[in-house]
Amino acid sequence: MTSTPSRRTVLRATAWTAPAVAVAAAAPAYAASVATVVTGTLVSTRNPDDVTVTGTVTNLGTTPVMVTLTITIEADSEQATGGSGNLNGWAYVAFDFTASGRGVRFIGTREITGGQTVPAPQITADFAQTASGTSTMTITTPSPATATSPAPVPFTAYASTARQSTTPTSPALRDFSLER
Repeated sequence: MTSTPSRRTVLRATAWTAPAVAVAAAAPAYAASVATVVTGTLVSTRNPDDVTVTGTVTNLGTTPVMVTLTITIEADSEQATGGSGNLNGWAYVAFDFTASGRGVRFIGTREITGGQTVPAPQITADFAQTASGTSTMTITTPSPATATSPAPVPFTAYASTARQSTTPTSPALRDFSLER
């Protein structure tokens, strides 16, 4: 003899299987998504009266991502006397002296499409020839994208054998500047 399940039994079974079907349907889409990872490179050049930082930022993913970039050039003990920079396509957020007064800090944003490498802003901090310190680039992205910032790059006191910048330093070529 076969028994027919009651309406209550059928509804109870349906209530428990619907969430399981929804989770199973959502899992493949999540598993197939490609994580967006943003990386950067940083180059620091010591000149007689300043330190210039350049680099690149790369979106290794397939979808566009809004990137916030912070570049800091900070001397170990001497005060920065000024600074300037070229945006290279980045939106200007801030450019100021660091809290210690021994450097400058630039903050900018830019949307980077998947697979694209863009130049970082070119930032210059004015220092005495005896100044040494560190240049850093910090990359931040909104979740779920992730960012890998390059290692800090030290700079040393200027010596006549130091690499010279090939970039013109005319104020007319700068997008922004700061002086004490």
